[in-house]
Amino acid sequence: MARTYHRKIRLAADGCRITGDLVDDPHHFRVHLEHDGQRVTALQSEAIRYPWTPCPEAARPLQELVGIPLSPRCTAVGEHSRADSQCTHLFDLAGLAVAHAAAGRKLRLYHCVVDGDRGEVAHATLHRDGELLLDWEVRGGLGNTTLHGEPPFDGIGLTGGFMAWAQQNLDPELAEAAIVLRRSCMIGGVRFFDLDQVSMAPEMGDLRGRCFTYSQGNVERAYRVRGTRRDFSHDHSPMLGPEPASKG
Repeated sequence: MARTYHRKIRLAADGCRITGDLVDDPHHFRVHLEHDGQRVTALQSEAIRYPWTPCPEAARPLQELVGIPLSPRCTAVGEHSRADSQCTHLFDLAGLAVAHAAAGRKLRLYHCVVDGDRGEVAHATLHRDGELLLDWEVRGGLGNTTLHGEPPFDGIGLTGGFMAWAQQNLDPELAEAAIVLRRSCMIGGVRFFDLDQVSMAPEMGDLRGRCFTYSQGNVERAYRVRGTRRDFSHDHSPMLGPEPASKG
């Protein structure tokens, strides 16, 4: 039986401080974002569980986002820093925290699930704040992946401009949810691999330029951090743990 991939994201506001957690099989990252109601004033990150040794160093390029204006679009961070110089997951999480601050929300929870055997149709769902919002059938392999489901997503490809399409055709909150589930669909294939069977990142194939770890100067020294993968197929309840305590 194939494993089921789970990804959970929690964004919690405490005054002008946003704490974001992202957890899935191979990762647990956290960001702490502070703002003054207009701009990001501070940004810290934690690599709690990660697959490759350079991952924690991605805290450094994330500082490029300090000073940027708040935006309701989670992709707005891409206007201020190159995604390929950043940790994909920290960059995504920082973008979500920026949008969370702009929207003035207290708490947001995403739970994405992707299942299906290798080479078959995948089923992907997203619950937002406990309610089912997106339910997709995903056909095709990487680079040629098409959604089947309710409009407006039926027939839309996950690659080749999906994020721009979502921002142009959906309201900001639905676009954000769709972008979150898209990332889960792209990362969810990790359920078919045992990363502990490799010693260094280049053994996974030529993925140079995809993220911070796979950038030149990092990938050549990226060793596998063994024993960090979790299987939440049968019990996803421990993923996020308790909500952060409010200081107010």
